[in-house]
Amino acid sequence: MSKKISLLVALSCLLIASSCSTTKKADQSANKPTTIGSAESDSSAAKKKYRAPENEKDARSLNESQAQAEQSKARIYFGYDSSEISASAHQTLDEQVKSISENSSKVAIEGHCDERGTREYNIALVEARAKAAKDYLVSKGVSAEKISTVSYGKEKPAYFGSSEDVYSKNRRAVLDITN
Repeated sequence: MSKKISLLVALSCLLIASSCSTTKKADQSANKPTTIGSAESDSSAAKKKYRAPENEKDARSLNESQAQAEQSKARIYFGYDSSEISASAHQTLDEQVKSISENSSKVAIEGHCDERGTREYNIALVEARAKAAKDYLVSKGVSAEKISTVSYGKEKPAYFGSSEDVYSKNRRAVLDITN
């Protein structure tokens, strides 16, 4: 009788252990960007894998490395729940028009937002932001065929955290210019 109980307990433990070790595949479509625009986006940033931080030290390290990678790209920032281009963003975009025109470059505009709001709302918001930046560049003489837009929403934050300072740094459009 005790052998049967021991065997039953061992089988139960084995069953529990095996059910805990299985993993479900994550929905990979959640991290895929939504692409809009007339030109295809072959942006190297669009091909990079996103990895969420596992702890605070990891988050600080990611913040530093992502900030360094973004320093080589032009960025414009937006107000909360807005796609209006500010005066400082106009200046940044004007500087990029010259570079794009002189070098026959192409530009991918990556739209980003902070973590607040639903995924669907944020994608619509960053599409409006990217479109506003694209429209501004076109109004300054850049061919629309040279511009593509990619909407990441809140999927690729530049900084991690839940403060207004962090939110304001994540509400951005990044111009990735290639020759």
